[in-house]
This record gives sequence, C-alpha cells and structure tokens, in this order.
Amino acid sequence: MVKELLKQIKEDVEGTLFSYDSFDIDDYVKFYINDFWFEKPKQIVYEDLTEVLDSLYKTYFRFEFDKADRPTKEDDRKMVSRILRDSGKKLINERSIIGKYNDKVTYDIVTDDYKIKFFDFDNKDLNKLVNNAKTWAWNGKHNEGSELILIYRYSENLDVKYNEEFNVIMNILNESGAKVMNIESGINNLQ
Repeated sequence: MVKELLKQIKEDVEGTLFSYDSFDIDDYVKFYINDFWFEKPKQIVYEDLTEVLDSLYKTYFRFEFDKADRPTKEDDRKMVSRILRDSGKKLINERSIIGKYNDKVTYDIVTDDYKIKFFDFDNKDLNKLVNNAKTWAWNGKHNEGSELILIYRYSENLDVKYNEEFNVIMNILNESGAKVMNIESGINNLQ
C-alpha cells in the first residue's frame, strides 16, 4: 500500500513538474489521514540528483535493500553532516572533546550548536549495548556547551525479548538529558 501511494505521488509530481504549468512544491504538500503526512519540504544542495535521491531512499526505506546494501552508521553520519552543512551549520573537524575529568569523548558530528552520536541497534546483540547506553547517558548528564543529540536506527523485531532489550536502552538514554531520536526524526529536527 505504501509503495502504491508513493508511486501515485511520483506520477502526480512528474506530471505537474514536467508540464508547462508552474510547479510549486509548497502547494503540493498534503496531509493524509492515518499514518501518512508530509512536512514542509526541506532543501538539500546537490551536484548529482541521482546520488542524493538514492541516499535518501536508502535512509528511509533501508529494508528494501539487501543487508550489504543498506546504509551504515557512517552513511547516516554523512547524510546528517550534509544536511547540517546545507542548512548553514559549520561542522567542526575535531570530533573528540576533552571531558570534565580530562577524558576523551568522541562524537560522530560536532557543530557550534550540537554534539551528535549515532547508534545502530538493528541486528545487534542489544544486551551487549546496555553499558554503551549507560556511558552515553552519563556523557549526556555531564555535557557542557552545545546540545547533545543521540540518533539511533532501530526497526522493531518480531522477537519480544529483542524489543524489551531495546526499551531498556531507550530508558537509559532518555535519562541522559540529551535529545534522543530515530534517524528520520533526527534528519527532520536538524534541518
């Protein structure tokens, strides 16, 4: 059903975009009943449209691809970095910061406004990641300066135990004082 809806939207846009009528994407934004709605369009600067569309498609529809072709944590980092740059944020090259106790804390992205850390929980042994979540919750409570954002990728699993372990990690991270959001919400909020 989702694919059919997106196919229809694509046909509508292509029909309007490539006709002699003027096309205004703001006029095309629509709200759908139930689970479908589209926010105000975001702008991304690009040199290769196909590359950007492919990257966005993989981000939002990752399970349409074989495991080896799905975006990695590094791909997510590059996408968010690009979005931040395109929205006028200056990325700081040094991603490691000396913490309160002279410890080295390494983030995935650092700007003047944000420190961002990515987590990929899909197909991982979540039981082994609880201590990592505790570490980042502690970092969040002792974060100084720019806002800490923890962005995760997680797809609900049929195994109830797996979902319970994920909920434990989310409870820990939500105690951090950081903003905790999935990759899709992270992209929307950072624009």
